[in-house]
Amino acid sequence: MKRYFFIALGAFFLAQQTFATSFIPAQRIQNQNSKQPKQTTDLSRLEGWTFISYYVDKNGRVKDAEIIDSSNPDKFGGEALFYLDGYRYSPAKIDDQPVESAQVTFFTTDKSFKGNPNDGISRGFKRHYNDADNFIIKGNMEKAKESLKTLVEDHAKNLTEQALATWLQSLYFFKLQDWPSYGSAVRTAHYLNNYLPIEMKLKTLQNRLQWHAFKREFSDALYVLNELKIQSKGALSDTQYQSMSEDIKAQIKTSEINKIDVTVANGRAWSHRLPRSTVNLTLHEGNIDFAELRCENGRHQLNTLTSEAFTIPDDFLKCSVFVKGANGTRFSVIESGETRAF
Repeated sequence: MKRYFFIALGAFFLAQQTFATSFIPAQRIQNQNSKQPKQTTDLSRLEGWTFISYYVDKNGRVKDAEIIDSSNPDKFGGEALFYLDGYRYSPAKIDDQPVESAQVTFFTTDKSFKGNPNDGISRGFKRHYNDADNFIIKGNMEKAKESLKTLVEDHAKNLTEQALATWLQSLYFFKLQDWPSYGSAVRTAHYLNNYLPIEMKLKTLQNRLQWHAFKREFSDALYVLNELKIQSKGALSDTQYQSMSEDIKAQIKTSEINKIDVTVANGRAWSHRLPRSTVNLTLHEGNIDFAELRCENGRHQLNTLTSEAFTIPDDFLKCSVFVKGANGTRFSVIESGETRAF
């Protein structure tokens, strides 16, 4: 049997901007999909995940859903989009008037067999994981590469195995100093961190936090720090959290013009929360299929041909840039203007 889960993603804000106190976010009120999970068509242990950006329209229907990332866009991405379409919402409202609202969600498809969860790791996975881990520790990177390839392609089936394999890949790419691949692996490990042991989960969050800071994606770093504080269950003290939070906020405040360089890889889209009021996007190489400002109560198509700057209206809430392009596409996003909540 398959089980489907949507995980709502929380948020917190900078204090520099005053929000419309009348804003009421969209809330899911109905699932029109079958109450019974689908039967699997085979005995494969393969599970999947998808990260989606979408809008809830004024009638509470899902529209303009776009896959940010997926373990298999054709299979699991398609299933997630179909399932999401069966949800009904009470629309977001401002001054009691319905408005379109941008949302993001993480969707997992996992399996059970005759009521038993498909959560454990296979003996083949354990053997190849240990081999790859030992090769990485010893610095035998060619052998590690071979073991990781076998591990990922032949043995990482359920979400637990995928999470552990991606964690190990992040260690491998870090040791190689292959930073684009490292960032990609850390991102996926973060998606799947609920399937990792607590020590790996916290280290993954720390790695993702550092990666965002390195890429100058400071607003995203704040979200990860907030998650780290919650997941650490006291291991990250209030004093440590406050100090780290203030340091990242200071980076936002002092970076009056902040440039973020992006290279599209592995069919993934790029999404980033905007902490400043003005944004412009410059294409350097490749093809951008779709570039949009997606907000809790508004949207705006970004001009990728002229690099024209766009100033976000004051009444737009929680805005993110969303960009899809061909693999290898390179572009820059420049944030400037006043700080705003995100």
